[in-house]
Amino acid sequence: MTTSFYKDFEGKLLEWYAEHGRDLPWRQTNDPYKIWISEVMLQQTQVDRVRDYYRRFLERFPDVSSLANADWEDVLEQWRGLGYYRRARSLHGAAKVIVNELDGVFPQEFDVLVKLPGIGDYTAGAICDFAFGQDVAAIDTNVEQVFGHVYRKVWEDLNRSEKKAFLERHISDGNGAVFHHALMDVGTALKAGESCPFHHESCKGIEIRRRKPIKKVSKDAIAVVAGLLIHEGKVLIARRRLWDSNGGKWEFPGGKVESGEDRRAALKREMMEELGVEVSVRPPFHRLEVEFGGNFYDATFHRCSLLLGDPQPLASEEIDWITADEFEQYDFLEGNKVLFPILREKKGMWRV
Repeated sequence: MTTSFYKDFEGKLLEWYAEHGRDLPWRQTNDPYKIWISEVMLQQTQVDRVRDYYRRFLERFPDVSSLANADWEDVLEQWRGLGYYRRARSLHGAAKVIVNELDGVFPQEFDVLVKLPGIGDYTAGAICDFAFGQDVAAIDTNVEQVFGHVYRKVWEDLNRSEKKAFLERHISDGNGAVFHHALMDVGTALKAGESCPFHHESCKGIEIRRRKPIKKVSKDAIAVVAGLLIHEGKVLIARRRLWDSNGGKWEFPGGKVESGEDRRAALKREMMEELGVEVSVRPPFHRLEVEFGGNFYDATFHRCSLLLGDPQPLASEEIDWITADEFEQYDFLEGNKVLFPILREKKGMWRV
């Protein structure tokens, strides 16, 4: 599927949302605390029921400090009637972690958010999008409804990480928040049997293209990861040691995924081993299969943010920081060159 196809999907979605989107109080703020409260309340609870609880809860606990310092009985009283009280317990516990361990600063990193009590992949992604303007896939039942309706078997055959990567290809830089708001409202409309942008004749192109299968990765392919560590508009690249295979070639740092290891965890490990830095790793934005030396490699590429340390060439000849305009000045591995047009097109990636 081409970039123009993804833009066509996004265009239809946002055009519909501009006319039919819901006006909800939590969409009028980018305060991560308020967005977090709304997302937790909306878990397994209908929107109309949440409105009043959301307003009253914020009146009583206007910020994360007031929630963290409150007695549990007070929190429970404000939650009473919403049900699923474990949600309230998790909110209270997470607020304490933010205040006591993070100096009261609400984390912006997906990898930090998912470690907080009661915050899973979806809620972490939603906070990243709605509060911090990131373009992170946040997949809930509404998103499943829309993509399942449009792509059918193609969507069903993807695993969780592949779905995230596939969804993120549809998002123009900086559009993560409005894109997900639109998906939620379209998903709600689909469930109710109401009009949506993908019911009309103008969407026949999507109906046809969704039936084209996504190329499957070979079962015996070796899993590898690579990271784009971006800082101040430049990306870090590493030059292979001269005695290594493809010695002297430049590449984005990374390596093999160990058996049973999560890809993002593998990339964090590789970044520490190769560069001596701690990074946060986002879901993959690109995936490909390449053949080298008689082996097939299943490679995923991830955006990374520097958390701790100063990069050093611990496992390479040298490292450098370059802009997108400088790619052709370096002798890159062939498997990395396919990223050049993607990186030039997605300018928002350089703001990481």
